Amino acid sequence: MNILRKIKINSLGMYEFTKSEKKLLNFIKDNMLNLKQVTLKDHPNYIFYFNDKKELIFELHLINNWFSVNHKLIWKVFRDKLNYNHQETNILIKDIVEQVYKLNITSRIQIFQNDVLIEQAYKQQLNEYSKEN
Repeated sequence: MNILRKIKINSLGMYEFTKSEKKLLNFIKDNMLNLKQVTLKDHPNYIFYFNDKKELIFELHLINNWFSVNHKLIWKVFRDKLNYNHQETNILIKDIVEQVYKLNITSRIQIFQNDVLIEQAYKQQLNEYSKEN
Protein backbone atom coordinates (compact mmCIF):
# COMPACT_ATOMS: atom_id res chain seq x y z
CA MET A 1 0.00 0.00 0.00
CA ASN A 2 1.49 3.34 -0.97
CA ILE A 3 2.12 6.09 1.57
CA LEU A 4 -0.60 8.41 0.24
CA ARG A 5 -3.21 5.69 0.65
CA LYS A 6 -1.93 5.06 4.18
CA ILE A 7 -2.30 8.78 4.95
CA LYS A 8 -5.94 8.67 3.89
CA ILE A 9 -6.67 5.50 5.87
CA ASN A 10 -4.85 6.95 8.90
CA SER A 11 -7.00 10.09 8.75
CA LEU A 12 -10.03 7.80 9.07
CA GLY A 13 -8.50 6.19 12.17
CA MET A 14 -8.06 2.84 10.45
CA TYR A 15 -4.26 2.68 10.26
CA GLU A 16 -1.33 3.48 12.56
CA PHE A 17 1.99 4.49 11.05
CA THR A 18 5.19 2.68 11.97
CA LYS A 19 8.13 4.77 13.22
CA SER A 20 9.85 4.73 9.80
CA GLU A 21 6.58 5.59 8.05
CA LYS A 22 6.13 8.58 10.38
CA LYS A 23 9.59 9.85 9.43
CA LEU A 24 8.73 9.45 5.74
CA LEU A 25 5.32 11.03 6.19
CA ASN A 26 6.75 14.04 7.99
CA PHE A 27 9.33 14.56 5.26
CA ILE A 28 6.69 14.34 2.52
CA LYS A 29 4.30 16.68 4.32
CA ASP A 30 7.02 19.22 5.08
CA ASN A 31 8.71 19.18 1.67
CA MET A 32 6.50 17.86 -1.09
CA LEU A 33 2.93 18.82 -0.31
CA ASN A 34 1.40 22.28 -0.55
CA LEU A 35 3.92 23.51 -3.07
CA LYS A 36 3.15 26.62 -5.06
CA GLN A 37 2.78 26.05 -8.78
CA VAL A 38 4.43 28.87 -10.72
CA THR A 39 4.91 29.84 -14.34
CA LEU A 40 7.66 32.32 -15.06
CA LYS A 41 7.37 34.79 -17.91
CA ASP A 42 10.95 34.09 -19.05
CA HIS A 43 10.38 30.30 -18.99
CA PRO A 44 6.95 29.74 -20.58
CA ASN A 45 7.56 26.07 -21.38
CA TYR A 46 7.91 25.10 -17.72
CA ILE A 47 5.80 24.76 -14.63
CA PHE A 48 7.80 25.16 -11.42
CA TYR A 49 6.89 24.04 -7.91
CA PHE A 50 8.29 26.05 -5.01
CA ASN A 51 8.10 25.56 -1.25
CA ASP A 52 7.31 28.33 1.24
CA LYS A 53 11.01 29.22 1.43
CA LYS A 54 10.94 29.97 -2.32
CA GLU A 55 13.18 26.97 -3.03
CA LEU A 56 12.61 25.11 -6.28
CA ILE A 57 11.44 21.55 -5.56
CA PHE A 58 10.08 20.28 -8.90
CA GLU A 59 9.97 21.44 -12.48
CA LEU A 60 7.98 20.15 -15.43
CA HIS A 61 8.95 20.87 -19.02
CA LEU A 62 5.61 21.18 -20.81
CA ILE A 63 6.77 20.30 -24.32
CA ASN A 64 8.89 17.24 -23.55
CA ASN A 65 7.06 16.24 -20.34
CA TRP A 66 10.41 16.07 -18.51
CA PHE A 67 9.93 16.12 -14.78
CA SER A 68 12.85 17.08 -12.56
CA VAL A 69 13.39 16.92 -8.80
CA ASN A 70 15.72 18.93 -6.59
CA HIS A 71 18.62 16.62 -5.72
CA LYS A 72 19.73 18.24 -2.48
CA LEU A 73 16.32 18.96 -0.96
CA ILE A 74 14.40 15.84 -2.07
CA TRP A 75 16.28 13.05 -3.82
CA LYS A 76 19.30 12.99 -1.52
CA VAL A 77 17.09 12.89 1.58
CA PHE A 78 15.21 9.86 0.28
CA ARG A 79 18.52 8.14 -0.46
CA ASP A 80 20.62 9.14 2.55
CA LYS A 81 18.16 9.70 5.40
CA LEU A 82 15.21 7.51 4.48
CA ASN A 83 17.26 4.70 2.86
CA TYR A 84 15.25 4.53 -0.35
CA ASN A 85 16.98 3.16 -3.44
CA HIS A 86 16.76 4.82 -6.85
CA GLN A 87 13.75 2.84 -8.03
CA GLU A 88 11.80 3.27 -4.78
CA THR A 89 12.45 7.01 -4.81
CA ASN A 90 11.41 7.30 -8.43
CA ILE A 91 8.14 5.41 -7.83
CA LEU A 92 7.28 7.31 -4.67
CA ILE A 93 7.91 10.75 -6.17
CA LYS A 94 5.96 9.81 -9.30
CA ASP A 95 3.01 8.61 -7.18
CA ILE A 96 3.00 11.76 -5.07
CA VAL A 97 3.23 14.11 -8.04
CA GLU A 98 0.55 12.29 -10.00
CA GLN A 99 -1.89 12.07 -7.10
CA VAL A 100 -1.31 15.42 -5.39
CA TYR A 101 -0.53 17.67 -8.37
CA LYS A 102 -2.54 15.70 -10.96
CA LEU A 103 0.41 15.45 -13.36
CA ASN A 104 0.94 12.56 -15.74
CA ILE A 105 4.65 11.78 -15.69
CA THR A 106 5.50 9.64 -18.72
CA SER A 107 9.27 10.04 -18.75
CA ARG A 108 11.95 9.03 -16.29
CA ILE A 109 12.31 11.50 -13.44
CA GLN A 110 15.34 13.74 -13.84
CA ILE A 111 17.40 15.28 -11.05
CA PHE A 112 18.67 18.86 -10.93
CA GLN A 113 21.39 19.97 -8.54
CA ASN A 114 20.23 23.49 -7.82
CA ASP A 115 18.72 26.12 -9.98
CA VAL A 116 19.58 29.42 -8.36
CA LEU A 117 18.71 31.33 -11.53
CA ILE A 118 15.14 30.00 -11.54
CA GLU A 119 14.75 30.78 -7.84
CA GLN A 120 16.04 34.32 -8.45
CA ALA A 121 13.65 34.76 -11.40
CA TYR A 122 10.77 33.61 -9.19
CA LYS A 123 11.68 36.06 -6.42
CA GLN A 124 12.07 38.87 -8.93
CA GLN A 125 8.69 38.09 -10.48
CA LEU A 126 7.11 38.08 -7.01
CA ASN A 127 8.64 41.50 -6.30
CA GLU A 128 7.36 42.88 -9.60
CA TYR A 129 3.89 41.50 -8.91
CA SER A 130 3.80 42.98 -5.41
CA LYS A 131 4.79 46.42 -6.76
CA GLU A 132 1.88 46.29 -9.23
CA ASN A 133 -0.65 45.69 -6.46
